[in-house]
Amino acid sequence: MPLKTLDLSPENIIGAIIAIIIIAFLIYLFLCRLAEKNEIKNHLRASLKQGVKDESPVVRCQVAESAYATQDMLDKLSDDPANEVRKAVARNCNVHENIMEKLAKDEDVEVRKTVLYNLRSAGAKLQMIHDEDPKIRASVIQSLETQLALHGSRFAK
Repeated sequence: MPLKTLDLSPENIIGAIIAIIIIAFLIYLFLCRLAEKNEIKNHLRASLKQGVKDESPVVRCQVAESAYATQDMLDKLSDDPANEVRKAVARNCNVHENIMEKLAKDEDVEVRKTVLYNLRSAGAKLQMIHDEDPKIRASVIQSLETQLALHGSRFAK
C-alpha cells in the first residue's frame, strides 16, 4: 500500500495553523482558570486561618465546618473553649481520625454525641464512648443503627 503524501496546499496549512492557535488559546484559558482557582483557595485558607483566632465563636464555628479548613486548623479548634466550636469540628466530614478520637473523649456530652453522627467515627471510638458514658448508650446504638441502615454495605465489608 503506497504512503499518502501530505497535501501542503495553502488552505490546509492555514487551517492547521488556526486549529493550533485555537487549541493553544483553550489551554491558556484552562491554565488561567486553574491559577485563579488556586489563588481563591489560598486566599480562602488565609481568611480561615484568621478566623481560627477570631473572638467570636460563631466565626470559629464557620471555620470548623468549612471543607477548606486544614487539619491544623481543625486540631486547634478541637481544643476551643466553646462547646459549639468543638461540636462544629466533630461535624466536619474532613477531620482526621486522631482529632475525632480526641473529640470522642471530650468532657462535653453533646460534643461526644456529635462525634457519633460523623461517618468518620470508627467502631472503636463508638465503643469507647459507649463504655465510658452510660448516659449516651442509647445514642450510640441509634447512631450505629442509622449508619448501618444508610451505609450498610460499606460497614459489612
